[in-house]
Amino acid sequence: MEEQQSLWLDTVYEGKMGRVNSSYTDGGTEFTFADYRQQIHTDTLIHSQVSEHSSVEMTFLLHMDKLMDQIDGKFNSYHSMQQNIHYVAPGSQVKLFCEKGKRYHNFDVYIDLKSLIKWELPYKPLDTFINAILNRKTAKLFPEDLPVNAATMALLHDIRNCRMKGVARDIYMKAKVFELLSHQIDCHEKRKNEPRQQLIKNKYQLGPYDLDLIQKIAGFLEKHADAFTSIQELSRIYGMNEHKLKNGFKAVYGKALFEYAQDIRMNRAKNLLLSTNRSVKEIAYETGYKTPAAFTAAFKRYFDLLPRDLKEQNQLLKL
Repeated sequence: MEEQQSLWLDTVYEGKMGRVNSSYTDGGTEFTFADYRQQIHTDTLIHSQVSEHSSVEMTFLLHMDKLMDQIDGKFNSYHSMQQNIHYVAPGSQVKLFCEKGKRYHNFDVYIDLKSLIKWELPYKPLDTFINAILNRKTAKLFPEDLPVNAATMALLHDIRNCRMKGVARDIYMKAKVFELLSHQIDCHEKRKNEPRQQLIKNKYQLGPYDLDLIQKIAGFLEKHADAFTSIQELSRIYGMNEHKLKNGFKAVYGKALFEYAQDIRMNRAKNLLLSTNRSVKEIAYETGYKTPAAFTAAFKRYFDLLPRDLKEQNQLLKL
């Protein structure tokens, strides 16, 4: 135990914001490892500008009471048991929002940028990531954060408890970092190749019953898009959580409920204009609009063409 303590530098900071316990150790010239535990005592907004640096950060969020930050105006949220590899460009404006009573625990591996470039691994996403860094652009290796699983936790435990010294330690630590990276790549590739439905189920926690309801709602809209008034009403009729319905529907069909219904209404209106002698007024009411003016405005926004102009063009084509 004494040997392990000598290899990790432990520091404690306690101030108005809260308490931060940090432990650091190196892994040769290529890596620095850090283990952070924070307890926030008061709501705090930390505003900083990223200075020049020469490392990327492999981050493992082990306990995270929903942390949020803003990098150059873009909001990001972080959750427990997630991992990724990040680079924040020098000069970036960062705002970090820490809430009173929250606790955070993350384990970070700082990888020397020059070493990363020399790895020359035949992996296209890594090439893209490195190119972004060389162009001084904020980036992350994987588009979506990956889950921290049992294998990841075992590797972090090995790193935290390594008692080797000298070159043996450097080799061991580098091997563990490569093993972590291999697990991340494997996880990303498996998730990327999962069927879309499975990804949706994982992300939005949609079970077979939920997916069946969403398909029924889509079927209802295909027949009665003109009767669709609100998500709240559909949620009540089908007994489905409004948030789950809204996000789940978009995940399954690639469009929001209103957009999906609007596509159906507009295409139905177009078909009626082209295939019948009904007036614009009649078609407006038939497709669920309260006034012909509202229908005309919606049709113009959707097709960039007035309903009457479409009818006239169609008549000319028939001559």
